[in-house]
Amino acid sequence: MESDKTERELPNIPADSISKLAFSPTSNTLLVSSWDRSVSIYNTDSCDLISRFTGNAAILDCAFYNTPNTAVWGGLDRHLQLHDFERNHTENLGDHDYVIKAVRFYSQVGLIISGSWDSTMRSWDPRTQSHWVSTTNLPGKAYSLAISENQGYIVLGTNKKEILIFDIRNLQEPIQQKESPLKYQTRYIECMPNGLGYAIASIEGRVGLEYFSAAPEMQARNYAFKCHRKEENGKVLVYPVNTIAFHPVFGTFATGGSDNLVNVWDGEHKKRIWKLKQYPSPISSLAFNKDGKQLAIGCSYMFEEGDIPNKPPEKIFIKEIEDNDVMPASKE
Repeated sequence: MESDKTERELPNIPADSISKLAFSPTSNTLLVSSWDRSVSIYNTDSCDLISRFTGNAAILDCAFYNTPNTAVWGGLDRHLQLHDFERNHTENLGDHDYVIKAVRFYSQVGLIISGSWDSTMRSWDPRTQSHWVSTTNLPGKAYSLAISENQGYIVLGTNKKEILIFDIRNLQEPIQQKESPLKYQTRYIECMPNGLGYAIASIEGRVGLEYFSAAPEMQARNYAFKCHRKEENGKVLVYPVNTIAFHPVFGTFATGGSDNLVNVWDGEHKKRIWKLKQYPSPISSLAFNKDGKQLAIGCSYMFEEGDIPNKPPEKIFIKEIEDNDVMPASKE
């Protein structure tokens, strides 16, 4: 097979499943968390491992905090930790009562938001002495959360298929609470870069696009579509959609599924615009860099079939992106 010159594989990657990829908003520095208890940062231009921290338990989510050398994460040990890779200094910001599933940094207000299986969402400010700012009780376990910085919203999905939208100015009560538009369990949520709404993915090969505005003309634009499924021997095989990443310039978005595929969609025109090659294992996480010229692709077995004898290896690829690959259909 001819090698793909637009794609490079990162060396020295974690030894277990990749839980999250996140690019720095200011540089081509990639943050990677893993079930092997590690959090790593890479230079994706040179494909070099810059630094790695190994903790005491599996890390389920991570985010950059303020600089490309500082990150926050949480996981099975219930601790929310802030780490400066440059100084090799770790600070425990606080704890949840159960597994921390989702972590995001809300840069405009300087808060870290965490969601847990203890059915709470908490906010933290590392600049204050106590760090803890607020605790919000949820109707279920937090499965995924996303932030719309330009709207001031936090969107959170629970294990009971609720979608809760909070205004950052009042985290005690959601401004909107509704059932997921998708029939099956929520796997991932990501906000649109234009601030108009969000995308939600489920374990049953579907993605929904939802808009924040209550105006009838905007609500009429809500829809869901089938994806990451194939027909084999007369049967339709349906795969979980594990991750979503929006292109920061064009607003199109990539989805990664347990069918080992990455697709890029034009949500506005309800069209798939690019199907990437088949990868060696399920797509566990995707991330575009700050200008959308690179797409990081994390490949990991997701244990949908339990322990298997020949588990595929973990891989992280950096795909160089051309505008034509990800432009909306109307701009071709």
